[in-house]
Amino acid sequence: MNLQLKLFLPTFLLFIGIAAAMHFYWLPNYIAFEEEHQIESEQSFIDVLNTALLPDLLNNDLAKTHSTLDKVLADRQYWQSIKLYDNAERLLYPLEETQLKSRDKLGVISHDINFEDNKVARFEVWIDFEAAQREKLAHLYQLEILLLSILLIAAVLTSLLHDRWIRQPLKQLANVASDIALGHYGSKMEYNSKDEVGRLVAAFNSMHQQIMQRENDLVVSMARNKAVIDNAADGIITIDLKGRIEAFNPAAEKIFGYSSEEIIGENIKVLLPRSYHRGHDNYLDNYHATGVNTTMSSGREVEGLRKNGSTFPMDLAVSEVKLDDHILLISIIRDITERKKIDKMKSEFISTVSHELRTPLTSIQGALSLVIGKGSQDIP
Repeated sequence: MNLQLKLFLPTFLLFIGIAAAMHFYWLPNYIAFEEEHQIESEQSFIDVLNTALLPDLLNNDLAKTHSTLDKVLADRQYWQSIKLYDNAERLLYPLEETQLKSRDKLGVISHDINFEDNKVARFEVWIDFEAAQREKLAHLYQLEILLLSILLIAAVLTSLLHDRWIRQPLKQLANVASDIALGHYGSKMEYNSKDEVGRLVAAFNSMHQQIMQRENDLVVSMARNKAVIDNAADGIITIDLKGRIEAFNPAAEKIFGYSSEEIIGENIKVLLPRSYHRGHDNYLDNYHATGVNTTMSSGREVEGLRKNGSTFPMDLAVSEVKLDDHILLISIIRDITERKKIDKMKSEFISTVSHELRTPLTSIQGALSLVIGKGSQDIP
């Protein structure tokens, strides 16, 4: 469900709820109230009519009584018939009994005309309440349609305002966020408002600036670190805990004869003579099990294997770097071939010098011994 539907759905459901409440609750209750009100209104008019007819009935003035009832029957829109009976239930009005059409659909109100607690006459009024209600219902339905139309227009306008003030800015913000996630840091959103969406956009732009600054700082830091590693005199090799090579600096390329493109992804054992393979596997297994680096970071002397198959002595120091999701091992390698040659030359030189010096010293020592021995014999 997209945001536009989520914003429109509550307004639509509110509109449906109001429409249902109006049609199924308010309208029936209002119709029932109007029916009761109409009956009360007719009853009140009949009470007034009772007061008007009483003098004529007491004076037996039937002509005036008929004139009054004829006029009332003509004026009252929904009165279909009036029947007046004396106290002996003889028909006084109309002069002849008339049959009413659809009599079962009409409502009847019967009323006694009394004078000093004595019944003078009784009349019945037949009223077409259904016709009266139809006219009122027509007006009510028109009112209901008008109200629902106003509510519908308000709902549409609310949805359009939601779309303009909420959905479109959030959609634009989502697009900018997607661009930034893809590395397009130049994307930026402008939204000049102090509402919640405006504060959200301002906070997002602030974070965007911080990300760009940190990205720049990271690029500078990575460039600096790369320059240090690339220009280091010692070989620097980065491997994971499975022994796969992840980084290989230029000094390491010079030492082993491999380019970084051809060696990255290979196992570190390709740089070691076969006699070191088992020991290297044991080292990684032990590190997995205990987390202890058994190769001292100060280094030790091992043999390396060049691309051409020749071996050479080297100093190896291993340190660990713990990242968020994995651990890397950093190996610092120094080719000590020349140092070994110099050490050998030193040993040979010292041995030669020692031999050359030892021979004359031995002769001198022998001569001194003879001199000392002869001198002791000449002494009396």
